[in-house]
Amino acid sequence: MCSKIWKYKFSNFIKGESNLLAYNVAKDVSRKPLSSDYNPLYIYGRVGSGKTHLIQAIGNKIRKNEITPKVIYTTSEQFTVE
Repeated sequence: MCSKIWKYKFSNFIKGESNLLAYNVAKDVSRKPLSSDYNPLYIYGRVGSGKTHLIQAIGNKIRKNEITPKVIYTTSEQFTVE
């Protein structure tokens, strides 16, 4: 895994009024990845609102906490096709 991806953590995410809901949901997903509450999780927003940071932070948290994690990063197009 690219070392740049590991920089995306919840601890260094800049929270604001526009992304607080997405942040809280992302943290919840990272704590309970198999829960159906937010499955699938879809984050939509303008450029620079932290979407990539949150998705990467979820994956990094799961990889850190799970014994046998399986995290797949894919594009929305590839996800839709498969």
